[in-house]
Amino acid sequence: MSKRYIIVLPFAAIATAGLFGLMTALIRTEWSPQTKSEVLKYEINPQVIDITFPRPDLRPNEIKRIETPPAPPIIDVQKRSNLSSRSQHLKALFQSLNLIRWISQEILP
Repeated sequence: MSKRYIIVLPFAAIATAGLFGLMTALIRTEWSPQTKSEVLKYEINPQVIDITFPRPDLRPNEIKRIETPPAPPIIDVQKRSNLSSRSQHLKALFQSLNLIRWISQEILP
């Protein structure tokens, strides 16, 4: 077993036993019905307030014409680098990854 299980298992057992004890204590209590209240909490025939709707002859205001803004300016785009420089970057990246792998295997353990 891993160290994590050894550390967490006692806490899980305590939580499970605590929940079990709490549930048995709640079940054992004497049940008594609640007293009925004299005040009703609902209305059988509620009073409905009439809503006034806007008149159908009202028309919305005319929408003013607006000018569309000009297109955004075109910016210079960086040119694509040639394939040889990309391969050089990849080669340097793989060399650094191999160095990291060597450090993790040889020096750290």
